[in-house]
Amino acid sequence: MSRGLAGVLTGIVCLCVALLLAQAPPLSLEGFVRDIAGAPVAGAKVELRDGTGKAVAATQTDGQGRYRFHGIAAGKYELRMSAMGFTP
Repeated sequence: MSRGLAGVLTGIVCLCVALLLAQAPPLSLEGFVRDIAGAPVAGAKVELRDGTGKAVAATQTDGQGRYRFHGIAAGKYELRMSAMGFTP
């Protein structure tokens, strides 16, 4: 294979991968907030923060301590939780 053709094929593969990543469907994230004894923490505030520390979404836990975020983009995030009566 000639160098020119190999370069063109590499460029096409990279472009296809970039297009696939750009079209990734929105994702969901869910989990539970529990105290040190393992009991669910209802009504806890849960924030989803991006790589710069900016809050991009927030929710509260339900009666079972469950939180859910829907429609988020793929990436690295930080979760911050807070609740009355608990210290960070």
